[in-house]
Amino acid sequence: MFANPEDELHSRDFLTNERLYALGFWQKRVFSATVDQFFAFLQQGYGGICLLPVLVDSVVVIDEIHSFDTGLFSVLLKLLERFDLPALCMTASLPARRREALQGRGVEVFPKSSEHSADVERRARMARYRVEELDSAETAGRTARDVFAGGRRVLWVVNTVDRCQTLARHFADIRPLCYHSRFRLGDRKRQHERVVEVFQSPSSGGVLAI
Repeated sequence: MFANPEDELHSRDFLTNERLYALGFWQKRVFSATVDQFFAFLQQGYGGICLLPVLVDSVVVIDEIHSFDTGLFSVLLKLLERFDLPALCMTASLPARRREALQGRGVEVFPKSSEHSADVERRARMARYRVEELDSAETAGRTARDVFAGGRRVLWVVNTVDRCQTLARHFADIRPLCYHSRFRLGDRKRQHERVVEVFQSPSSGGVLAI
């Protein structure tokens, strides 16, 4: 198709764009990608090959490896075989055969001992939240107002846009911060950043975010 002189893509050099795109990453310190994007260089993807120099000074963290299909897992094994770089493979569970395959490529299993395992289990079970069930939405509303009046922060999470908007109208007198999936992407991003900012600020006073 590109060989057709009448096509607007005829005679364009797409390789230059790939190289320039890759150069933009070389000075970065931290970045993330999907596993398909990252493993592209092992499957002869030109864009991924241009990014190979980034691996020279990298630590690679690969998450959710238990969800990889057979093809993707084999690519992971090739990475561990052919590149000498620090790699952390994260998973909640893994079949014995896959665990053995990773260990055969030099991956160490953590926790290494029953002592470490017991410590991880203890930390996982530590109390992090105090949960109190309220009898009605009205009680929740009064509680939110009392906390707000005391200069503290309230994050009220609901699972539909309509509920979010209804609550925002109900608390309109205290000007809550409200955002949901019907905001345009740019507006939602700005509202999200605003919520994070006021929750982190020690001098923002009472805040209600919905």
